[in-house]
Amino acid sequence: MNLGQQKLIELLAGQRADVMVVGDDDQTIYEWRGAQPSYILREFRSVFSNKPHADYRLSHSFRFGPVIAQCAHNVITFNATRVEKLLIAHRVGQPAQIHIITADEKDAIDINKQLTREIATLVTKKGVKPESIAVLVRMYAQASGIQAEFLRAGIPYRVIGQQPFFERREIKALLYYILLATALNESITEDTEEWLLTVANLPSRMLSRDILKQAMRSARIRGMTLLQALEMLVTDPRSPLGRSQSQEVIKFVELLRAICERIQADNNLHAGSLLQWIVDQTRYLEHFDNYYGEGEGSYDRKQAVKYFIAFAASMEMKPLDFVQYVTNLDPTRGVDPDQQIVVTTVFRTKGLEYDYVIIPDCQEGYMPNLYGTGNRIFDKHGIAAEPEPSEAIENERRLFYVALTRAKKAVYIGAINSAHGGNRQLGESLPSRFLEEMRLVPTIAIMESLQRLANGDRQARADFLKSLRQYGGIRTIAGNLQSGYLRAFSDDPIFSEANKCLADREEQPFSYQLAYSSEAKQQANKGEELEDLPTAWRNLRL
Repeated sequence: MNLGQQKLIELLAGQRADVMVVGDDDQTIYEWRGAQPSYILREFRSVFSNKPHADYRLSHSFRFGPVIAQCAHNVITFNATRVEKLLIAHRVGQPAQIHIITADEKDAIDINKQLTREIATLVTKKGVKPESIAVLVRMYAQASGIQAEFLRAGIPYRVIGQQPFFERREIKALLYYILLATALNESITEDTEEWLLTVANLPSRMLSRDILKQAMRSARIRGMTLLQALEMLVTDPRSPLGRSQSQEVIKFVELLRAICERIQADNNLHAGSLLQWIVDQTRYLEHFDNYYGEGEGSYDRKQAVKYFIAFAASMEMKPLDFVQYVTNLDPTRGVDPDQQIVVTTVFRTKGLEYDYVIIPDCQEGYMPNLYGTGNRIFDKHGIAAEPEPSEAIENERRLFYVALTRAKKAVYIGAINSAHGGNRQLGESLPSRFLEEMRLVPTIAIMESLQRLANGDRQARADFLKSLRQYGGIRTIAGNLQSGYLRAFSDDPIFSEANKCLADREEQPFSYQLAYSSEAKQQANKGEELEDLPTAWRNLRL
């Protein structure tokens, strides 16, 4: 709820009407639209204080099983600005899992490969509908790596809310630099004109788009080459360009010549190396800070560029071959929407649900987005530190909570497992603090044995009590067990045994581990190659 909605309710209700508001303060994720938890926590009660009122707290979820419910609850309880409440899976025996897939920083790209394998296995081996799988990210740059793997594996997908990765302007512009360089001495075409207008001010050279467009069209009519047209812009006395703009055109031509020379001189030159050189020579990344300011808009674009270069490097293709390869990529693969994986942001999934949720790049800097917040849990040396309470971090934690709770059956999370603080190509390499806060290991130990117990597995009794003795001091887990789950076993002797285990345990304090918990349940980032995925996808439609 935001101020506008609050005032509208006040006007409509007046002094007489009875008003009921339904909402979840833990899912307040639209702060940038003016929404604040305070409206539902304090303002509503204050404004309508003239009437009797009551709060009804809903604690049971029908969407997912106890593992997802408990992990989400563990995380959100770190927020100070919230109403204390439980989160309990209505069906205790409902299976629901959280898988964390990790790799060392040098194998960061392998994480997206493994996530892609998991998705492909779900669809081609287990019969899961592609439309029931969603890749959820904090910002679109997070999806760049996995989109690249989807394209490489032939998995069709659609991006909701933004263009697919390879169609983003900052990505296409880098490809156009290569195309322009190799077309310097060729006649101008409509394609040439598009390439030039895209890259001319990326980064900014203060060149008028209208002047460039007019010059290119005039030169095209006269049958001139691109080089001749650019030189004419500088040398023609009637040129509308000023002195500084002319100098920018000269430097631009020199850059294109240098790119062309590098391609011709080195037969072993790979696209990744050339793209990195172009980015360095043009100070490409600085442009986004200058244009968008040092905020999320700039950060998203810079990270997308870094991922693109990392992808190009992994392909080990020659520059022109790589350009051709990327140009011909079709993310949808020509299949119907119900055969496409959904890729979008957490913001766009509020109120929605999917069978399976994929959260790639769950790193400090991405989720939570720490750009400008000053709330890093680790310093540059990887030393752990307790973060100060922060509204910004609480906002980010609510986003992660929403992402987790979109899933009905399973969540797959990718994270780089490194304490060394950086990856040359991809930047951040420290796992999100939220992975620690989930307390995945004790949650799995307790909740999976509880699931087995609810499904009639008598062998689970010993495992359940053992896990309670080990982890029963975790307040968030103990609270949900005593107030919710254990009531289902009130007629069973294990009810009193479990309560005794919980009563005998002292509260277990939480502390952040260095980099990433050694206890976290991990999946190997290696696996057998799957069958030809494009063929498998085609077979799904037959």
